[in-house]
Amino acid sequence: KFGVGPEKVIDVQSLAGDTSDNVPGVPGIGIKTAAELINQYGDLENLLKNASQIKQNKRRETLLENKNKALLSKKLVTLKKDVPVKENLDTLGDFLPYFHHRSADVIQVSHGMTGITGALQIADAAYGLELPITLGGSAGILHAHIASAIPNCITIEIPHPEPETKAYKWDVKIENGLAVLGDKPGHGITIDYEELNKSVVNKISVKSGPSPYGRRAGAGLYEVPPTKDEIKEANSK
Repeated sequence: KFGVGPEKVIDVQSLAGDTSDNVPGVPGIGIKTAAELINQYGDLENLLKNASQIKQNKRRETLLENKNKALLSKKLVTLKKDVPVKENLDTLGDFLPYFHHRSADVIQVSHGMTGITGALQIADAAYGLELPITLGGSAGILHAHIASAIPNCITIEIPHPEPETKAYKWDVKIENGLAVLGDKPGHGITIDYEELNKSVVNKISVKSGPSPYGRRAGAGLYEVPPTKDEIKEANSK
């Protein structure tokens, strides 16, 4: 699309601009011309440094007159990388410094962090500091029962409500954007083990999706190595 390698796309965008994102670019220079110039000069800075040597009068004058626009455009299309990242908080000990310094406005917990007990411990500490809690990453609507035990919980994230199956059912219903709990103990889940056993397979899958949660060392390793045919079949899908 841009006529250059991935590392030079931002230089092309800096010249061509993007009206939908309010990136001015250089007037009269489109993606094709921008790619030609970047391929010739290497990057935007070198192009602008040597703009006075460009033979085409109009192109030379346009670049010289709009140098600042081009540099501003590059700032606008460049992803900012010097920002805090990672910060995977799982245990109460991880959260305590943020509680102490009052550097968090809302705390999100999940049963996938340190289990339901760990999530409740963090929520309890946040409650003592009058910090609101949200429950994130819920598979289906299982967090609804946890939310009912957290007085400072303000919302539950439900990426995809799970449909009931013959093997399992639960007593949580979504009505008008609210999770309505039933009166069954625990998560309110009823499992039909006879139906569940019908889903048992002995085949090993060599591909699995990424997990949003941390995993213990060694998790996911094969106990029985897959055969060449199994690997070939999995890779073909």
